[in-house]
Amino acid sequence: MKKKLTYLYLILSISSSIFLFMQTVKAWAEETTSMSVVAANVTDEKREKIFIRQDLPDEIAKEDVLDPGGLEIRYDEEKSIYYLYTEVDLEPQASKKFKVVLRDKWKVPQTEASFLKDQVDQRLEALKGKESYGAGQMLRNAVVSQIDEIMAEEEANKGNIQKKIDLYRVHIRKLNEIRQKISIQDDFTREAQRFVDGQKTGKFIKFTIEAENSSENESAENVEITRYLPEGVTPDQINDLKGFEMKYDREKSLYFLTNTVNLKPLEVKKFEILISQDSLIISDMKLDELQTTETFTPKLAGTGYEKEGAYLSLEIKKLIDEIKNTQKNSVTAEDKIAAYTANLRRLDTIKENLEKLRRLVEAADKAKAKKLTEIIKTVTPDVATTWKIIYATIAFLTVISVFFYFLWWGQAKAKQNQKFEDVKITGKEK
Repeated sequence: MKKKLTYLYLILSISSSIFLFMQTVKAWAEETTSMSVVAANVTDEKREKIFIRQDLPDEIAKEDVLDPGGLEIRYDEEKSIYYLYTEVDLEPQASKKFKVVLRDKWKVPQTEASFLKDQVDQRLEALKGKESYGAGQMLRNAVVSQIDEIMAEEEANKGNIQKKIDLYRVHIRKLNEIRQKISIQDDFTREAQRFVDGQKTGKFIKFTIEAENSSENESAENVEITRYLPEGVTPDQINDLKGFEMKYDREKSLYFLTNTVNLKPLEVKKFEILISQDSLIISDMKLDELQTTETFTPKLAGTGYEKEGAYLSLEIKKLIDEIKNTQKNSVTAEDKIAAYTANLRRLDTIKENLEKLRRLVEAADKAKAKKLTEIIKTVTPDVATTWKIIYATIAFLTVISVFFYFLWWGQAKAKQNQKFEDVKITGKEK
């Protein structure tokens, strides 16, 4: 019986160890991803030395390369990225494959998705009983749907590393935009109203993408089309991608659409992407929030920065008026896109000028404080004079003390003499 229990205990221990090992392997596999680097000698005649350089994605640091697969990890200072490098001798038509294991940096944590959902629910709860609750509910549903879509896309493409990287960069931008909309209650309320207004109007502009085969005789296969979206346009503002994939260019800070098509001789294909018209408008509310120069200019009155502050204030007002006018006068889709791109640059200039005004106010405050310090400094005696004043004060106090001492001593002596005289007179009467 004892022997059977020992065997049972051994079997349970081994099973537990195998289970824990499998769980560890599974967790490690979920946190890693792999990429293949191939070196090939395409010549038919001689053995050649092949130089391999494979740039790593921007998100990868040296410690994120868990197994370089025999390749050397180097750093490109000009591009600010790590890359893999090696040299191999290969026979004609030969190839060699290297498997590189990387830490999976292209995965939105489930905790992040859950946190954003909880946050948007809290913002909606705060609107209960208010007029804006209905609008908040619509925005909440749209946000939750968008988060679910992000997580579903990640799951569906986890086996394709390039697709996974492209999607992750788009997803991170989307989540940051969601976070900005719901992080503060007032922002959530304003965004909810804007969202509802956009739903009511349902206005879109057509963003046209064309692909053309200029050859009269030959078909064109697997033609890659790439078109950048207007600055400031985000994925949630696109109504239908028409089969295109959306990617994000980190260097240009722009989204772009890409697709592969086949074209017959002289064939032209047109794709019309619908972009929400509201996304190309800078709201009056946002512009009014920027027109806060009244809080700066009075603080510069009477200082050396008054003229510069007045100039910046006028520039800000002028740029805001230009934004409003171009938005009002833009009619065609091309005009709206062009106006929006120009207005975003104006908006950046407004923000820069507001920052300059803020610095001028800081400089003016420092100048006032410095002037006050100098005034105090002019009436403050030097060290020698200070010691003279101290000595004079001590001497004065000494003289006063001696004077009061002798005055007290004289009064005390007079009282004592008076006391003796009174004793003598009393003695005579007896």
